[in-house]
Amino acid sequence: MKESIKKLFNDLQLLFANNPNKEMHLSAKITFLFSLFRDSESSKKMFINTFKNFPDIFPYAISYMENPNCTCKENIRAFIQKEIAVGVEIFLNLLENEEDQKILEILNRACQSIIEKLTDSEFKLYGKVISIKNSPEAYLNIIKKYNEDPRYYYKGIQIFKTQDEKNLDLYFY
Repeated sequence: MKESIKKLFNDLQLLFANNPNKEMHLSAKITFLFSLFRDSESSKKMFINTFKNFPDIFPYAISYMENPNCTCKENIRAFIQKEIAVGVEIFLNLLENEEDQKILEILNRACQSIIEKLTDSEFKLYGKVISIKNSPEAYLNIIKKYNEDPRYYYKGIQIFKTQDEKNLDLYFY
């Protein structure tokens, strides 16, 4: 799982590589990823201990782990923006030392989601399979959802009943 997250994080960095405001954008994403370490007491402590080496930002790190929506978030982000290499290193060290599988799963999904949003692939339905209940209402709801929202892209759908005939698998292309 850690290797998958490292790859996704590397892909995330590459998305901003040629952006003139790369530090600003990447620091915001790293700061968000830091907030995910607060779901476990041991991860929270590890995060806070990492910032002991940075006395100017240390009090904000403590506060950020208690409330990631407080104004301390901006101080963390500004620090990371000025020291982007340090922010990347801190994230990778936290990731390497993380043992909680739940946190790793959350980080993995978060990195995937960030990349999908940045590349707009979250709205490209080609190749996706969605399972729904085998009912006219469920089918109508899903089709309405994807047809009424212009952000979703697909050319067509193949529909297959599951073996037990309780669900439909919708294959988008």
